[in-house]
Amino acid sequence: GINEKQIATSENSSSSLLLIGDSILAGLKRYQRIWRTYFYPFRALNHGIGGDRTQHVLWRAKHSKLPKTLKYAVIHCGTNNVDHDPPLDIANGIMAIGLALQEKCPGLKIIITGLIPRDLNWSRRRHKIKETNIYLKQFCEEYKDFYYMKQDANWVLDDQRLNEKYYYSDQLHLIENGNEKFSKEIIKILEEISNEAKASAKASAKASAKASAKGPAKALAKASTKDSANAEAKVEAK
Repeated sequence: GINEKQIATSENSSSSLLLIGDSILAGLKRYQRIWRTYFYPFRALNHGIGGDRTQHVLWRAKHSKLPKTLKYAVIHCGTNNVDHDPPLDIANGIMAIGLALQEKCPGLKIIITGLIPRDLNWSRRRHKIKETNIYLKQFCEEYKDFYYMKQDANWVLDDQRLNEKYYYSDQLHLIENGNEKFSKEIIKILEEISNEAKASAKASAKASAKASAKGPAKALAKASTKDSANAEAKVEAK
């Protein structure tokens, strides 16, 4: 099946990025131009499967074999849960996927994407998606190496009608315009996380260099003081 193929190709890959979740992520590979432009440089693995709910993705995360080169994982799922589960349960399920991946790959940076709006007009599903995203944002602030990717407002128009230029007629799945928009948002947060890590490493290296420079200087000053005291003692003795 699809999952077996994903496992077989992932363990020995040199990928730094894993996309795991439902058909929204699976669809990012539908248009080769988009995939090559945004994700090929990461040698990204696409483990999206259409129809998957959070519990299915969690099972896959627990049984996955991840490459040692992996640095980031992007998760989008939960939209298939909205007709069955309350928002808090959906959010907890999504967070559990990230934690399961981190158990297999310590230090992995997890990007939780807010669920993309669906349905032509404001609906019960939209309301549940909004509540789920509120929980996800809150939870990502509480866990180390978790990042929440807020969805841009313009998925929806000012009158709350779905921006149909991004969607198929099912008002859920993304056409090429929507895939490109979603891809750009993912790349943007990956760049922000990478720049943040570089700045942190640079600051640590600077602090370490400063501490190292102070060490010999203190020792030299101490030795100089001791030599001076010995010289004074010799003069007094004479």
